[in-house]
Amino acid sequence: MALHVAMDLPVHHDDGHRHFFPLSDWRFASPVSYWDPEHYGRIVGTAEAVFVVAGAGWLVGTARPRPAKVAAAVCATAYTVFLFFALLVWAPRV
Repeated sequence: MALHVAMDLPVHHDDGHRHFFPLSDWRFASPVSYWDPEHYGRIVGTAEAVFVVAGAGWLVGTARPRPAKVAAAVCATAYTVFLFFALLVWAPRV
């Protein structure tokens, strides 16, 4: 969870979470966004997708127990299907 927070903190421009709740209501407004094209969202979103798919592929290839391989493959497939759905539905039409 700490790794997720560390990676999540710098990619929210105006939709940041209260990362230190309940200790603080402070929100970090980053200059970049993982989704907003006006704040490098295409670059950051693409990099995120590449890292997730590559990481899942690495897990599938290196996991020892078969259930771990299957779980990694299911997660990678679900992420990829959602990514294509998001691009299809939310990407600007040209």
